[in-house]
Amino acid sequence: LGTPHVSKFITLADGSTPSGPPPSVSAVTINGIAGTALSFAMPYTSSHAVSWNLTNAPSGMTINAAGLVSWPAPVAGTYTVTATATDSVTHLTGSAIATITVAQPVVAPIVTSATVAGQSGTPFSYTILRQAENPLSFSLVGVVPAGMTISSSGTLNWANPVAGTYPITVKATDTKTLATGTGVITVQIAKATAPPPGPVISAPALNGVAGEALTGTIDVSAPGEGSIRTNIRGSLRVNIKGYQSGMRFSVSGQSILMRWANPVRGSYTLVITATDSKELSAQATMPITIN
Repeated sequence: LGTPHVSKFITLADGSTPSGPPPSVSAVTINGIAGTALSFAMPYTSSHAVSWNLTNAPSGMTINAAGLVSWPAPVAGTYTVTATATDSVTHLTGSAIATITVAQPVVAPIVTSATVAGQSGTPFSYTILRQAENPLSFSLVGVVPAGMTISSSGTLNWANPVAGTYPITVKATDTKTLATGTGVITVQIAKATAPPPGPVISAPALNGVAGEALTGTIDVSAPGEGSIRTNIRGSLRVNIKGYQSGMRFSVSGQSILMRWANPVRGSYTLVITATDSKELSAQATMPITIN
């Protein structure tokens, strides 16, 4: 009934039955990155043309007539997909497993570039501002002035700085993924006879008792600058890292009042960075000990 399928008609007419081995499909193991298009071929042999089908495939994964699997937007995870080839003449089938592991993309550390001021003859220290998912190791790249080092915690140190301007490239390496990021810290060292350029920060150490309210004051002076602002370019800006839950800060002129209503026992360090309208920065630490 209907239009004859010629190849089947001839076979039936002469009484023969299509024969041959079923398609042979080989298993594969594939690795990919989430969000990066993935494609791979299923290895196979067959006496005739085949059609393909995927079982247990994640959303968006397809296979074409040549056995090429495509996944435009992979999602992180491990997937076991069965690929089945069907012989177009004998209708015999062969299957194999594709094991697909999709990893999260590696995020490189971010090192914040900055211009930092110091004075010759006065020990210089600056803690690198950075963003990373895992612990970091630090190194200095390129030309570095004699005596300048960087600690394992990412603090630049120069015991006896010499007047001049020094662009220092800092490299941060993710200790788990080995991804790297770099930033340039421009160190401006003024002569000892000249007043230090940029802001000056005073942040005395604090001692307190667990559960008893603690207050402290951070003073920032910068010639020609107005009151402290937060994250507004073109004014005196202050950034504080290392603060603990429950700490509150309020600004008055060029002073910042810190209040911690219910301190928790331990040792803490606030890292205060001030940047003026000329993009000159200074940094200080405020140790806090709660007994």
